[in-house]
Amino acid sequence: RDILATERIGLNVLQRMSGIATETRCLVDLLRGYETKIAATRKTHLRYLDKKAVFLGGGLTHRLGLWDSILIKDNHLQALKNDGVKNHVEKAIAMASRFIDKVGFIEIETTNQDDAVRAARKFKQLKLKKPCIIMLDNVRPKEIEQIIEKLKSENLYDHVLLEASGNITRENIREYAKTGIDVVSLGYLTHSAKALDMSLEMTV
Repeated sequence: RDILATERIGLNVLQRMSGIATETRCLVDLLRGYETKIAATRKTHLRYLDKKAVFLGGGLTHRLGLWDSILIKDNHLQALKNDGVKNHVEKAIAMASRFIDKVGFIEIETTNQDDAVRAARKFKQLKLKKPCIIMLDNVRPKEIEQIIEKLKSENLYDHVLLEASGNITRENIREYAKTGIDVVSLGYLTHSAKALDMSLEMTV
């Protein structure tokens, strides 16, 4: 009776997690030979179970919630702009750095080369002892290559990790890996997971 009473719930969870883990593994296999890692985002339905599935598939869980790491989003930067802060990228990183001992890493979302370079300069200046990540949001592979070249030319590349996010799919993920990006994060892994077909058969 207990099995029959919980069968559908159990199967739903297993099907969803298996689908996420399987897709993650497919992406990991596609990037075999590259240094680029696969990561999930916080766009999940079943946060911990979804993240666990990504981990089991060979991916990175990124952050689990708002409390374990700091992600400076475009809305945060816009708020500083609206307050008249000129160096809003540097200011945001400086403010976040006050809490570095309480979080796993600090990450800032950027959409262009100028902001990415400014962020890298600030991270290098602060010499934080936690990972400093620059997310390149909706930045195409060719521009990512240009950003990486710029960071290397200014001796900034080794002071940050770079993450690409936005419209990355199984079809184009290798193009991102070829740029030398450290991490690619994909929201579809968890917000559009395709469940694995699974059933329970009993012998009585």
